[in-house]
Amino acid sequence: MKKIVISLLSLLVVACAHSPQQVTVSPVLSMEGEAFGDNRPVNVTFEDRRASKDIGSRGGIYAGTSVISIQNDIDQSILSAAKGKLAVLGFNINSGSDEATAINVVLKDISYQPINRTLGNNIEVQVVMDIELESQGETFTGEYKSKTQRQSVMAPDEEDNSKMLSDLVSQTMNRMFADPRIKAFLSNI
Repeated sequence: MKKIVISLLSLLVVACAHSPQQVTVSPVLSMEGEAFGDNRPVNVTFEDRRASKDIGSRGGIYAGTSVISIQNDIDQSILSAAKGKLAVLGFNINSGSDEATAINVVLKDISYQPINRTLGNNIEVQVVMDIELESQGETFTGEYKSKTQRQSVMAPDEEDNSKMLSDLVSQTMNRMFADPRIKAFLSNI
């Protein structure tokens, strides 16, 4: 009887523990939209201004060691997506022109937090990004946030978390580039 109780307790502890994960964040943006760029030159940059390079914790009884971090070069991943979208919109990307509009895409936060509920694995994921535009002494800054909550019976694996985070970054960036204020600013340069 004692062995059975110890075995059940061991299974319970293992079931409540989560291992660390390294996810891949690869946004895929909509390649649709009005090509209003008229081949105007833009210089596109990216900054990662997150306070921590860890995204969050998977939770469980060992929450301190079940961290989620980004495995790939997120700078290059987001920068490539932004350049691709701006090229579709008709801009001349990183032409080297002195008259090019500066476009800086900023990642301010990606957070992954377990939500304590009685049943299942519940998480909340949030992405916060800025875009900073500067041309001929004029500036524009916009902030874009996306948040989602997910519930599942089993804890999401690396592939599921990679897809969820990539989708949320994609959603945030698609909203950013669809902002009519950005179109107005870039159309008047």
